[in-house]
Amino acid sequence: MNPKFSWRTAVNRNPLICLFALAGAALLGGTATAGPTAFKSDYFPMERNLAFELDAPGAVRANVQVFGKDLGDGLKFDLATDEHGLITGGIFAPPGESRQVVVNAFDANGRSIYKGETVVNIDKELTPEFDIPLSGKELEDPLQARFASQLLTAGIVGVSDELTKVQLTLKDPLGKNLPYSPDDIFWELPEGFPEIKYSCFGDAACILEWKPTLEQQAIYICLQTRPRPCVSHIPDLTGPYRYVATGREHTCAITKTDTIFCWGDNFSGQLGAPTTQTCGLSDCSLVPVAIQCPVGEVCKFRALAAGGDHTCAVDTNGKAWCWGEDGTFATGESSNGKLPKFALRQVPAHTPLGAKVDFVAIDTNIGHTCALTAAQDIFCWGDNSLGELGWPNTIIQLTPVATMIMNGNKYTSIATGDMHSCAIQVNGLLDCWGDNRQFQLTGNANSAIFITVNSKIPLLTGKSVRRVAAGQASTCAENSDNNTVCWGKPSLGGSNSLRNPGFVALVGSSSTSLATEVDDCGLGFQNCAQNCLTDSWGDLFCRNWVGAAPPGQLAKVIKPWTDFGVHYTQVDVGPTHACAVTDQHDIWCWGMNDFGQFGTGVMSSTDTSEPKIRTNR
Repeated sequence: MNPKFSWRTAVNRNPLICLFALAGAALLGGTATAGPTAFKSDYFPMERNLAFELDAPGAVRANVQVFGKDLGDGLKFDLATDEHGLITGGIFAPPGESRQVVVNAFDANGRSIYKGETVVNIDKELTPEFDIPLSGKELEDPLQARFASQLLTAGIVGVSDELTKVQLTLKDPLGKNLPYSPDDIFWELPEGFPEIKYSCFGDAACILEWKPTLEQQAIYICLQTRPRPCVSHIPDLTGPYRYVATGREHTCAITKTDTIFCWGDNFSGQLGAPTTQTCGLSDCSLVPVAIQCPVGEVCKFRALAAGGDHTCAVDTNGKAWCWGEDGTFATGESSNGKLPKFALRQVPAHTPLGAKVDFVAIDTNIGHTCALTAAQDIFCWGDNSLGELGWPNTIIQLTPVATMIMNGNKYTSIATGDMHSCAIQVNGLLDCWGDNRQFQLTGNANSAIFITVNSKIPLLTGKSVRRVAAGQASTCAENSDNNTVCWGKPSLGGSNSLRNPGFVALVGSSSTSLATEVDDCGLGFQNCAQNCLTDSWGDLFCRNWVGAAPPGQLAKVIKPWTDFGVHYTQVDVGPTHACAVTDQHDIWCWGMNDFGQFGTGVMSSTDTSEPKIRTNR
């Protein structure tokens, strides 16, 4: 092991000394970083996510630059030699495909003596180790700059009356544990001390880029003044939500503990629980309420969707459930009034051979619902008057029975619009089926009910699809160039002059979620579509699509004035409102709140264009 850093420490040392061993001088002289993000470099808010090492004769420093379509002039890092003559350090390369990494090495006179570059994909977590061959000064052996992002984590493994133990584990980019010496290294730290990330080579030194949060400084002060930690844990100051789904005038969300809460209009029982408040003539709830599951069911969920005045979800046992609009076949078999309208009703599903299926994802709209299984098959139920349930097209026009699409293809995702559906094959091809009167399948006239659309949309030709969303009359997809493309019409029933065969909604979108749906746009119901996405950098982008001309690029939505530090992780769009989840596990909504669909405890007839108040926790 390279002697630059030593991780050896005695197990029974004083906790204050052990904390110093972990944090070094950062606890004394580092500037605190507010909020829960603890480990930031001088280039705040960038983390050093790649280790760099270069052993180059005559070189005393190196300049590393990272370029990408979304990075403007690029990022630059200057690295110098250490006491062993190696040029080492850490750089930050934002996650994304086709990052250009350029290395320049300089001698003591400032002359560039070695240079090299490569194009590499940077993963969100761990990027596989890669080398960049350098050319320039003649050498007997090839010269290469090394980059790696193995992950060394320190996590709590035991707590006793005497001490709290934290153990190191080294993992490769695939999550496999790697050998590390010494095998077991512990620090004594207060309970609740967070995981600490390092970037390092398996047999070399690690790069420690860490500055304490305010909470960690408090721990340090406690250790100075008391022999035992004066806090037992760091409280979770974040919200409860991890995923949101918007219906016509209601909202539902999955929490971090896999439960579901809903709020807004409850006229049809779409909130999954009885409510006592009223909004006009309708039952409603202005705050989130927990759904009521059938007795004996797991009541934990892995997927959620809201459409019209109903909601559907998949539990952690793989069962599909729907509630609200009892009698609408999009929610499965009707209870014929035997159950309350808010009751959860299971949608049974079996393969053609009679085997039960394990659902992993679901989407629903006004008239039909589709779900994806762990075996990568798709089942649909509801209205099939325009072929929106898929293949074979002999399925009766209305069926509450989950019916498997029998075309032999395997899929990774599903999206349902008003009267059409789209799904991504495992090979990246996009299949769409159902209504094409608004050109929402192919962007142009086509009589086929079920079609692979990549070659029909010019901006998708020759490219694979990574993400898809379907609305009332529009479809959007992100292609393998990281560009988001939309086609169809902005609203149902508009003239054919409004149609578009495909326009780029956002270049270099690198989306983490994508949504499109009809919106009144303040001009009267069903006049346009709203397209939104969240990207891998935590930004939210939206724009309304109105009229025949394609809209401009999606615009970045202003972050809530109460917290400019939020990073969005997922968004969904409904006909009256839209909501997005942040990495703080809060939900922020905008649009109409006349049925309390924001979940803030109040309702309003004002149409807002940006998030103002977060949903109640």
